[in-house]
Amino acid sequence: MFQLPLTLQQKCIELLEFSSLKSLRLVSKASLPITTEALFNVVVFHPSDESAAKYSHIVEDSKLKKLVQKVIINTDDDPDTELEQPEKEVPDYLRAALRHLGKFPNLKEAELKFAFNCTQREINGTRRYIAETVNFRTPVMQAFLDGLNHAESPMSRFDSITVKNLQDWTSSDVYDSEDFKNVRDKLTRLALQMTSDIEESSPERTTNLPAFQQGISDSLPRHWLTPLQSQLTHLTLYSAHSMWGLYPLCDFRKLQFPNLESLALGNYTIARDWQIDWILSHGPTLKELILDGCPIITVLCFDNFEEDLRPPNLEPLPGSDPESPCYLMHVDLRWHNVLPKFESGLPNLEKFVLGCGDWDGQTMFEKRYDLKPEVFESRYYMFDGGTGPSQWLEPSDADDEEGIQFYTGVIDEEETLFPFPDCHDQDADALRSLLGIISRRSGASTE
Repeated sequence: MFQLPLTLQQKCIELLEFSSLKSLRLVSKASLPITTEALFNVVVFHPSDESAAKYSHIVEDSKLKKLVQKVIINTDDDPDTELEQPEKEVPDYLRAALRHLGKFPNLKEAELKFAFNCTQREINGTRRYIAETVNFRTPVMQAFLDGLNHAESPMSRFDSITVKNLQDWTSSDVYDSEDFKNVRDKLTRLALQMTSDIEESSPERTTNLPAFQQGISDSLPRHWLTPLQSQLTHLTLYSAHSMWGLYPLCDFRKLQFPNLESLALGNYTIARDWQIDWILSHGPTLKELILDGCPIITVLCFDNFEEDLRPPNLEPLPGSDPESPCYLMHVDLRWHNVLPKFESGLPNLEKFVLGCGDWDGQTMFEKRYDLKPEVFESRYYMFDGGTGPSQWLEPSDADDEEGIQFYTGVIDEEETLFPFPDCHDQDADALRSLLGIISRRSGASTE
């Protein structure tokens, strides 16, 4: 193998498991440089004394630290657990690891993984007892940004941040800091998975919690997306367990990314034409589009509490209380209407995925680029603001095999059955056609 050109050697090395790399490194002197480079290309930190010691060794080694291009910092050994735990403090070794990020001169990517559970008692009024409260997350984020804005190391290659389980409500002490602004100014790639507080006694209230509403509708666009419009080439936005996009509303109409090449959305809900038009507006540059667990919402029933859902000129249901009107909206949008628009409107698309990752196992965010396109069952949802434990209803929630009953007349409590779309074959044909177009384009471009 070591007689091959260096680029081919590197390709072969990339396919090896970590344990195999360690063994190969000891085979001969010829294998040492390239395997060492591969072994230390990515450094993963776990919250333990042993991991901290290994991390510190790399930081202090003048040769090894130059090989590091990506660092992944885990704040918890079991970040996806939903069990209540005692509140924890930030250990010194974690603070040190974060603040030493700037000592990797060739660092390109930094990834910070918080725990799944968060809470914001002061704003939401919830009473959950978890390990990583705001008092933990705020200093961790500050140390993370401080390390990346290291005065002694400009890290000229750094351009990518990933934050898994970023709390919807993040302190202004973070967003107003010079460290945050300076780090943000370097980014061309951003991947965020938002997580939110949960109202355990009434799960349907989770979507309405003030911190989640503010985090999606205001903080996300104001602090992250709007300032990065001219910079980003790659953007990933996921919500860990609560749907978003329509409600809480993230109004993409106010945003445009002229250099965007890759867009991945997770748990994003679609019901309005402008959402599709916004994606199409990136046609001149977009090469990759991943829609992971992103359903079209075909029926929406709501009151004025969910005002963001109401389009202009939608009349209240007959007999609604004028002080608190109820609305019912039927959406005609279907995937077999949308996908042909992507065929013509995204001429540079090289990869398209409509699918559903492992949301139960919470690995969908990390594995988004491995997701395969499919016509999955829950590609259509309905929304009922007056039901629980979730307002978001999928086919498995149907009242019978046909659909969901909605009140359509408040006075007489009239009900109408709304079926889920029966268009599997049409959607499958449209997806097959789009993937075929992309494949033929790719083949033509390599000839």
